[in-house]
Amino acid sequence: MDWVSTRRRAEQYAKDNPDKVDQGVEGGEKFAEEHTGHRYDQQIGEGGGAAERLLGADPQSGRQAGAEGPQPDGGQRQEQVQEDAENDDQEANHS
Repeated sequence: MDWVSTRRRAEQYAKDNPDKVDQGVEGGEKFAEEHTGHRYDQQIGEGGGAAERLLGADPQSGRQAGAEGPQPDGGQRQEQVQEDAENDDQEANHS
């Protein structure tokens, strides 16, 4: 399995299972917070929110972004992810 197909499967899984994405990110945040003695909780929380947005989940509710309105970044991040995926496809087809 190549990188492009792996990435697509991960993106589709995240879209189909936003509650599991939320649960996984929260688990990772909790682990990191405990192992840093809670010194970096704000940064860890920001990183978790970024991860959920990247995967298409709303960091406040675990629901898929766009289900109730626009994304906080105006959808620019999602557009960039789609553009990156298209570029990966083009590179894979030329290899």
